[in-house]
Amino acid sequence: VFELLVFAGVTAPRFSWAHFTAEGLPRGLPGVVAAVPYAIWFYLGIEGLANVAEETAHPERDLAPAFRRSLATLVALALLTFFSSVGVAGWRAAVYPAGSTVASDSPLPLVLGRVVGASHPLYHLLVGIGLCGLVASFHGIVLVSGRALYELGRAGYAPSLLGKLLPNRRTPAVALGLNLLVGCVALLTGRTAELITLSVLGALTLYALSAASVLHLRRTEPGLARPYRAPGHPYVPALALGLAVLSLVALAYYNRRVAAVYVALMALASLWFRLRFSVRTSEDAEPAPAPPAV
Repeated sequence: VFELLVFAGVTAPRFSWAHFTAEGLPRGLPGVVAAVPYAIWFYLGIEGLANVAEETAHPERDLAPAFRRSLATLVALALLTFFSSVGVAGWRAAVYPAGSTVASDSPLPLVLGRVVGASHPLYHLLVGIGLCGLVASFHGIVLVSGRALYELGRAGYAPSLLGKLLPNRRTPAVALGLNLLVGCVALLTGRTAELITLSVLGALTLYALSAASVLHLRRTEPGLARPYRAPGHPYVPALALGLAVLSLVALAYYNRRVAAVYVALMALASLWFRLRFSVRTSEDAEPAPAPPAV
C-alpha cells in the first residue's frame, strides 16, 4: 500500500487527461473482453479472508467488515494506480519500454522512470518496496492455500497427514510446507505469465461456484443460520455469477493452451474426488463390527 501511495504521489501531478484518453480502446470491445480477466488480478486473493476464519477470535463479527474494508482498499488503490500510471504519458508508456515493441512486465517502474528517471532514489525505492510487496503477497497466498489444503486433508479428500495441526500452535504445518514446495517449483519454471493465468482460471471457477451456491442454498435451505447475508440477493449473486462465467470464457478463449492444462487438472481432481468419495462412502456404509462375545 505504501509503495502504491508513493507511486501515485510522484506520478499524479503529471496526470494529463489527453494522455489518459489517447488511443483509447485500440482493439475495441474484443480488447475489453480480453482484458477483463486480468483486471481481476487487482482483487485476486481477497477471498482468502474466508480461509482464516478458524484463526480468527470472532469470525462472525470480524470477517464481514474485514471483507468490506479490504475490498474498499483494493478498489481505491486500483483506480488510483490506473489513473496515475496511464495519465503520465498514455498506456503505451506503461506497456512498452522506450524504443521497444515488446511488452514489459514492469509497468510501474516504466512510468516512474519517465517522471524521475531510472537513476533517481525514488525509482529504486519503488522497486525495492515492490519486491517486499510481492513477498508479502506470496506469504498471504501460502497462508490461505495451506488452510484450503488442510481442510481437504481433514475432510478425507486428500492424505490425512495434510489435515494435521501442530499441537502447540494449532497451525497446518504440513499443508503449509507442501504449498511452499509447490510454490518454489512453480517459480523455478520461469513461466510466471502462464501460472498467473492458471491461478486466475481457478479463482474465476471458485467465484462462479460460490455465487451459484449462494443462489442454490437460499432456495433449497432457507432456514440455515446466516450470520452474514450476501446483499442484494438474488441480483448481486446473479450478477457476480454472470461476470465470473463471462470472464472465465474470455480468459479461456484467449489462452487456449493454458485453459487446456487447467481443464486437464480439474478432470484429474474430479476423478480423484469421485474415487476418494466412493471409497469413503463404502467405508461409511459398512456395518459396525459386532461386540466381542462375553
